Amino acid sequence: MTDAPAPQVRVTGDNRTRLWGLTPHERVARIADKAGLAMADDQAEGPLLLVNSAFAFDPQWIGFMLARPESVLTVDGVPAMALTADAAAPNESALTTTSG
Repeated sequence: MTDAPAPQVRVTGDNRTRLWGLTPHERVARIADKAGLAMADDQAEGPLLLVNSAFAFDPQWIGFMLARPESVLTVDGVPAMALTADAAAPNESALTTTSG
């Protein structure tokens, strides 16, 4: 049995607010690098961790999400992070939730 490939990381949204002098994309890229994850480009395949740029998060949340494939983390009903098995899934649908 082979291990699944590590997910790549993609920032969604267009938040330009800087935190500690970094844009959300720059901060997420640093956190991903320290976690051993690559940032995804438009040609990414395989698992994808989507991060909503509207939220700042503690780096430990990446480990939390990696342990929960095909899941969405929400804050007050708004998707903050999502881990999808297929990078071809549209970003918008991967960062939506349904109540059931």
